[in-house]
Amino acid sequence: MLATPLSGDATEVAAVDIGSNSIHLIVARQINGTLQPLIAEKQMVRLAAGLKRGKLNAAAIDRGLHALHALEPVLAGLPAERVRIIATHALRAAKNRDEFIAAAREVLPYPIEVVSGDEEARLIYQGVAHTTPADGRRLIIDIGGGSTEFVIGEQFQPLQLSSLSMGSESYRRKYFKHGDITAQQLAKATEAASVELAKMERRFCATGWQHALGTSGSIKVLLRFAALCEDNFQQQLTTATMATLRKVLLAAQHIDNLSGIDSDRQAQLPAAFAILDAAFNVLGIESLQLNEAALREGVLYELCDQLDERDIRKRTIDSLCLRYSTDSNQSQRVARTIAQLLPQLQLPKKTHREYALYLNWAAALHEVGLDISHRKLQEHGRYIIANAELPGFSRDQQQILATLVGMQRKSFYRHQLPKLTLLSRPALLQMVLIMRLAVVLNTRRLDRELPPITLSFDTTATQLSFADQWLDSHPLLAADLEREIAYWRGCGLKLKLLR
Repeated sequence: MLATPLSGDATEVAAVDIGSNSIHLIVARQINGTLQPLIAEKQMVRLAAGLKRGKLNAAAIDRGLHALHALEPVLAGLPAERVRIIATHALRAAKNRDEFIAAAREVLPYPIEVVSGDEEARLIYQGVAHTTPADGRRLIIDIGGGSTEFVIGEQFQPLQLSSLSMGSESYRRKYFKHGDITAQQLAKATEAASVELAKMERRFCATGWQHALGTSGSIKVLLRFAALCEDNFQQQLTTATMATLRKVLLAAQHIDNLSGIDSDRQAQLPAAFAILDAAFNVLGIESLQLNEAALREGVLYELCDQLDERDIRKRTIDSLCLRYSTDSNQSQRVARTIAQLLPQLQLPKKTHREYALYLNWAAALHEVGLDISHRKLQEHGRYIIANAELPGFSRDQQQILATLVGMQRKSFYRHQLPKLTLLSRPALLQMVLIMRLAVVLNTRRLDRELPPITLSFDTTATQLSFADQWLDSHPLLAADLEREIAYWRGCGLKLKLLR
């Protein structure tokens, strides 16, 4: 039974993990830098089972929405900044994910972030690192319904990340669709997984590790199965245990004969075994233990870091600036102008903070494209940001940054604005306006105080004016702004310069 709604105390945070097999909710209270779990809920939805020809079918969408509806009373009262909803492989793969996300927003009033496979792997590692002390490097394996994540890390730092398109549900449908378990089917599934693992074998083995840990449901089921198969089971999977499991699976001949396993996981057991067996063989794993923490714990700890202003996204931005040798002085000029212009949108406080965050990140990154060429630097910058691995950023957040940098100068068109779940196109266009004005007002890289600038809005146009006829004494900038007006006119929008 679900718990009663939370009080909304300032230390309470919540994470929802929309996975391929199940939807998890965890609510915790932050106390002295640690998290005290309060509520944990799990709803088995098997979204990946509803992926047909790249789309979630209606039944899978209904299962997912029903599960989210059941969680709604638990989250009631928690403000948006203390709730984070992460979606993984099933929604990454679904061409109609926007349909599911739009319907889910009607159930839960919080944004849903679809994260990349590597970002999922990084968050899984953070969950383990924050909850389990260990000496040396750790290899983490998380077998999901649609993908399997691998991470090597030390302390709180992930060193290698990989997300492979193989999961307990996808392999069940491909190799064990009718429930039969034969030597040929196991061999095919294991061989397919080995081919996938070959993509990351060299770099993972070169990095090395001292301890191997498994997280999430598939590993738990394999451990429970091993406990049924071995009399003196030591709560870890070894090469000898894996050989025993293979014999027992083949002797069972069909999933219906696998007694002692939860019915909702029974069908996926042979597929999960094949994936893990391939990992043991390809990576040379000798033993693997269970770790109870996983993605959702990593999400919670990062959420607490953001609330305490230890946002990993800032470290990501700083790293990218360093890599592409951006001019911090110019970035600061643009950021100061953003701070001058943004309040004039008269946004609600929370929205203002959100806009400011993205715009300041974009100000820091707006010249990364210079590392390639000054010509079309905005397009180079958009490409870099859209395709780089940005730890801490969801796909939507990455697209917002790429759009702000890509539309900072020259011609732009409204149809180029991406369709996002975190932000509407009109809202993104507002940010583009502020970004473009901040960039054009600092084109000549001068450390000067700008006069009071007024942005006003009516039903037909956005109006821009400067105090004390300041623009009359800066003809080059006035010419730049006239060109900017022409760019806005070219995409069917009106920007007026009041002189």
